[in-house]
Amino acid sequence: MTWEAHLNRRWRTEPLDLSAKAFRDPVARNRLLRRVWVRLPGRPVLRLLVWLIYKRAFRDGTSGLLYALLMGWYELLISLKLKELEASVPESDD
Repeated sequence: MTWEAHLNRRWRTEPLDLSAKAFRDPVARNRLLRRVWVRLPGRPVLRLLVWLIYKRAFRDGTSGLLYALLMGWYELLISLKLKELEASVPESDD
């Protein structure tokens, strides 16, 4: 979880590449979407909704609902760890 928090902190500071190449190349598009995702507010709720609605976890019944809740919970823990890192350690230039 700490690793994901460090990655999110790095991705938040990197600029968004909104060139046409970023939308054509699948690898560049995924990188762009990742950098947009870490900047969105309410990521835990969004992750829950993505799994419930877009990925249709509701069709799996209780186990799908539980999995979607755990994915949202995991995103919440990453967000909390990121806030903890930002409060305790100043960002380093690697």
